[in-house]
Amino acid sequence: MKPFIAFFLLAGFISLQSCKSKNKIIWQIGNADNSSAEFSLAPNEYKRFLEKDFGWEDRFFLVGQSEIKSDFPYVLPGPSDEWGGTWSTAGWRSHSINILFGIEKLPKNGEWKLIVDLLDNNSEKLPVFKIIINGKSWKYEFPEGSGNNSIEDSTSSGKEFLIEIPIDNKLIKAGGNEITLATIQGSWVMFDQVRLEGPGNARLMDNTEVFLRNVQAANYEIETPSGKAQPLLIDIEHLSGKPKLNILLDGNEIFAETIETGRYIFEAPMPAVATSTKSKYEIRIDGKKLQSGKIVPHYTGKYGPKKNNLMKMH
Repeated sequence: MKPFIAFFLLAGFISLQSCKSKNKIIWQIGNADNSSAEFSLAPNEYKRFLEKDFGWEDRFFLVGQSEIKSDFPYVLPGPSDEWGGTWSTAGWRSHSINILFGIEKLPKNGEWKLIVDLLDNNSEKLPVFKIIINGKSWKYEFPEGSGNNSIEDSTSSGKEFLIEIPIDNKLIKAGGNEITLATIQGSWVMFDQVRLEGPGNARLMDNTEVFLRNVQAANYEIETPSGKAQPLLIDIEHLSGKPKLNILLDGNEIFAETIETGRYIFEAPMPAVATSTKSKYEIRIDGKKLQSGKIVPHYTGKYGPKKNNLMKMH
């Protein structure tokens, strides 16, 4: 091999390795210190889990806004834990923790990894743990925990169980993302840390008034004064104030609404076009661009039942 060819190959290899090494912690919840002291309910108030309204599907921890000491419990009960709401008359209840985060700048390529560091778990009624990342799920059956009854003192020693999930770059979205942690069988698990690692040039979105969960074209039509239209679904969570939502399609406003308390899925009617072509949408909050992208509307008249232009999630 000629020297100059070898030099360029070596330089390319070094450059590739350098790019791969630039991953960073995008966000973290808790410290990897073998203690749950920084979490809510710690060190031993697990029986107040229901009182603090944890575990429900509509409860969420928003990265950058929520506080770990008040919004993320140190322990997640399983369906067999009575203190988590399971009773002979009420049936078994599964619990979940929903983590929301927005990505403002999404690199085209990159390596992502979710790390769930669990401090301990019940040693008799072994948990089955489920993780869902933007709709894709993983399931884990736990080995026996330490048996030290660490749930009564979250600073005591436990038996660590570490989960590491490499995430395909295509699974992470520009805009809103959701990770769900759930116990679907057995008893409790305790947290040490949850963190997301990703490309060094990825950037979190600052969410103050609203959190935009998702944007997609609906697979049905709605009636408008101008005739049938395919709606653009805007799944949005209110955070504070009374912000004004405006939705533009190819520069023209197609929807406007003031957002108040709760979660909504708005249906913005996309005007009919002669052919299906890519259109650019833009979502604004109080006149400032929140997110933009491209959508391919379809107007074939076979999308099933008509809907209303507002659905509120409770």
